[in-house]
Amino acid sequence: MQQNTSVFYKLAKILLWGGILILCSSWHVAAKVASDESISARFNQPGIVKLYGYSAKHTIKISVPQRWRIKNAKLTLSYINSTALMKKRSRLIIAVNENPIHQVDLFPKSPEGEIIINIQGSLLKKDYNDLTIAATQNFTDTNCIPLDAPEVWTALRLYESAIDITYALNEVPLSLASVSDFLFDPKMDDDNSFHLVVKDLSPESIEMAVLAASGAALRFAYRPMDITLGHNKIKENTDNIIIGTHDFINGLLESYNAPKVDDNIGIRHLPIRKEIMKNGKEKTIFAQDATHALIYLSGTDQNSVKKAAQAFSLLSHPLPAGQTSKVDEVILPQITRYSGDNVLAPEKEYEFKELGWRTTTFSGYNPSPAFLTFNLPSDVLLESNRNFTLFINLSYAAVMREDSSLSIMANDIFVSSIALNNITGGQYRNYRIELPLSYLKPGLNTIEFKPVLTPLHTGDCEYLQTEHLALTIFENSRFTMPEISHWTAMPRLDFLFEDGYPLTAYPDFKTAHLVLPDKSKESALAAINIISMLSQKTKIPPIGLKISNDLPLDNDSELLVIGSLNSIPENILNASPLFPKIEQPFWGRLPGTIREKSGWDKFKESFLPVSSVFEPVDTDVSQLNMEMLAGPGKMLIHEFESPNTPMRSVVMVTADSSTDIEKGAVALWDRAVQYQCRAGAAILDLKRDPIVVKSYKTHDAYYTGKIGSVSLISYFVNSAPRTFFIALACAFIILAGLITYTLKRRLAKKQNQTSQTE
Repeated sequence: MQQNTSVFYKLAKILLWGGILILCSSWHVAAKVASDESISARFNQPGIVKLYGYSAKHTIKISVPQRWRIKNAKLTLSYINSTALMKKRSRLIIAVNENPIHQVDLFPKSPEGEIIINIQGSLLKKDYNDLTIAATQNFTDTNCIPLDAPEVWTALRLYESAIDITYALNEVPLSLASVSDFLFDPKMDDDNSFHLVVKDLSPESIEMAVLAASGAALRFAYRPMDITLGHNKIKENTDNIIIGTHDFINGLLESYNAPKVDDNIGIRHLPIRKEIMKNGKEKTIFAQDATHALIYLSGTDQNSVKKAAQAFSLLSHPLPAGQTSKVDEVILPQITRYSGDNVLAPEKEYEFKELGWRTTTFSGYNPSPAFLTFNLPSDVLLESNRNFTLFINLSYAAVMREDSSLSIMANDIFVSSIALNNITGGQYRNYRIELPLSYLKPGLNTIEFKPVLTPLHTGDCEYLQTEHLALTIFENSRFTMPEISHWTAMPRLDFLFEDGYPLTAYPDFKTAHLVLPDKSKESALAAINIISMLSQKTKIPPIGLKISNDLPLDNDSELLVIGSLNSIPENILNASPLFPKIEQPFWGRLPGTIREKSGWDKFKESFLPVSSVFEPVDTDVSQLNMEMLAGPGKMLIHEFESPNTPMRSVVMVTADSSTDIEKGAVALWDRAVQYQCRAGAAILDLKRDPIVVKSYKTHDAYYTGKIGSVSLISYFVNSAPRTFFIALACAFIILAGLITYTLKRRLAKKQNQTSQTE
């Protein structure tokens, strides 16, 4: 009996201590177990997709990052089908990664529908998943459907459709390599938030914060980010990047009871602390959040900290697999103005594979087109008398009808085609197509290859053999750029949001200078957001950016000035066309103000085309002379010529308060907001939902770039040929007159001398 009591006592003691340990560690365990999160992604693009013919499909990419552990997903799909379809032979089939998960009949008498489908989390892999919506459509029982029957269709209303995903966060791997493929993964279609911690708001600290944030932005590729900035405090429930010397970081970590650091770059689980009341006394409990990361960029001094920040920002150099790393030296690459994302350089030949094209085979009756994309600098001068050249290598199949062809489009404009008219098939090697540079545009350009492949034998109610229809364009095809010049009219805010120009005339910001006159945290965070967003467009970190609180003594810089209106330097304000008075609210001809054309107007239109005029064409302007006050809840972004140096620019971001500047800078991540910022000035109304943007064309234009004498003459020849040749003829007439006058004078003088001699 005593032995049983002893055993029972020992068992009770074990259970008691186990319970105490569980209670004591309950906070620690809770910190590691993340609650489920959800995200709803609407299919806003392309809005409506129509599926034509007896068999058609549309595929949507669903991204699932490594960080997510998918619990379940719910698809909501809205559609409308033709009333001519047969119910028993027409249906939609929905599949995930070629695994059918649902099908629905298409009712002709009830053509509008919405289906809700639950998707098992196990069907979604950690990558890009194919959500395929296929339609089988018939309107007769005869199996005789013309290929182009207009009444055979189903429209997918993607703008009313969405996928809702419920997930939990996986534990963060303690490896620096996880920065790119786990923490800052472009497959995360979420808020993509992280917190920056710096010692102070000095230009040196902000410079390193900009580098770190840009490094994250480059890894997120095209995703917007939610960045916060703080001093001496870690933010819970989000990833943190701490930047500073060992003394600063170790002092901060000590307050979280976390180990010290002694290297340059490292990753840990996020330390957190919680103040609780126990027995009437406040007690601090320390723990770790394993689902979020703490990244530190550190060193013994500011120089070594900067090296760590530069190393972190360089996307082309993957971080090592270890938990920590020392940075001995950072060798920065040589950046030219053509070093940006897929930017073509002049007088250079590129293979298609260098521009992201892989050998592509088009097959079947109506294959989807393929696209070759590249970028040109915003200030490029595209002259119509210079050509870019395509050398295309392709093969096409036999037994195709003679009207088969390959159409080529440049920026949605048809420019050329290749006949595929050999019934035995054929190959082209270095098929040369020369096209004027004027078919291209600054910024993103697209060359579209759209094949039309037709079977040799077609007819109603015949079996159509389409499997043999094929065309391949090889990746060793080439694209050649001629010499180009740089010259463009400014201001153009659309250039700023296309590739960062003029701040990114060199993609590493080496010619740009950031000025933060009000020294506030909000303005600093606005600058971090704007620079990170622009770096995402160039795909190069801002390793050349200079930052100060005062205007630089070096006048040869593109200026980015961010601060509240009352902090902007006076000479910057005075250089703006909007200050001290602003022309509002009309620009353009007003009703009843259109005047009849004068003779001078007709002469100018005849001899000076609008495209050739360097100065902006004057229009009727309604001027309201009023003090420039943005007002609460509004932010102004304004571009104008620098008062320090001709052909240099100032980009000014200002508002009545620095809080509005921060909100406005965050709003600029939205591409819809970016697209509306055009001309020379834009005001963002932050109180409206969605944000309303009003752009204004300022009256004063200026020009940037470099253009040689030959290019300048070429520009005038192409933009105003009539004017140029009239001017050239006048010059010859004047020259002939001067020569004739000179010869007559010399002849008269010689005759006079001869007569005097006689």
